[in-house]
Amino acid sequence: MYGDALHLVAIDGGDVVGTLRIVFLPEHAKFGRVAVLPHARGKGVAARMNGISAVTGRNSFLSHRTSGQHRVLREACFVAYGDEFEEAGMPHRAMKTY
Repeated sequence: MYGDALHLVAIDGGDVVGTLRIVFLPEHAKFGRVAVLPHARGKGVAARMNGISAVTGRNSFLSHRTSGQHRVLREACFVAYGDEFEEAGMPHRAMKTY
């Protein structure tokens, strides 16, 4: 992998409950390594971390997400494209904003 990266953590009550990495590539910024602890899921943690994209100065984003995470990205104006593929042993779809 190449490019500069921004690593985010979501904190609730002093505990880290989520992480997200944004890698800045020439053609787009790639969201990845999103993880939210089970007890914090469904509370908007990933959506708030995705929202940081507004302050990155970029307008073209790409992400590979598992099926359960598509809703969060659709709400952030990502569109799925291409066929489903396996990554890290799980089915994923590529999603982008451009």
